[in-house]
Amino acid sequence: MKQFLQVFGTVAITLMMTGCAVWPFWPFTEGPQNIVVAQSSQQCNTQSSDLRLSYFATPAAFQNWIDRRDIREFRSAAASLRGVFVVELGLRPTSGYSLELLQKQSGITDNQLNLTVTWDSPAQDDAVAQLLVSPCLVIIPPEGKYKSVVLYDDTGAEQERMSFTPRK
Repeated sequence: MKQFLQVFGTVAITLMMTGCAVWPFWPFTEGPQNIVVAQSSQQCNTQSSDLRLSYFATPAAFQNWIDRRDIREFRSAAASLRGVFVVELGLRPTSGYSLELLQKQSGITDNQLNLTVTWDSPAQDDAVAQLLVSPCLVIIPPEGKYKSVVLYDDTGAEQERMSFTPRK
């Protein structure tokens, strides 16, 4: 009996500690989201140097943006189901920049979709091409109930906020 209690106690403590260790990575009330990055490009041809968030509700609206920016690798069909969000890093002076959605820090909580991105930039001593780049991501909105979208950087700083009405 004593051995059973020791094993049971060890298992119980291990499970509690595992639960506590995993909990902070799933802070979203609707559970972890599988937010889909449908397309990305290193050349989204923005003139702004700011991190930006846009929403295109229809394939036609997204196609208009694609045509204005002359982004040949994007397809407007990505906006067919629920529209798309576009996250732009902004205009950068050299190659070596990249933008990535952080899945574990992104999700729905309190009627809000939180998108967290990180970006890499070249080190000072990296050999880089001297050309303008403007990385961006095309994100399909996840299913769920939310009325706003907030874009965060990897430090947790809010970069942009928008109201959101899902397309029906």
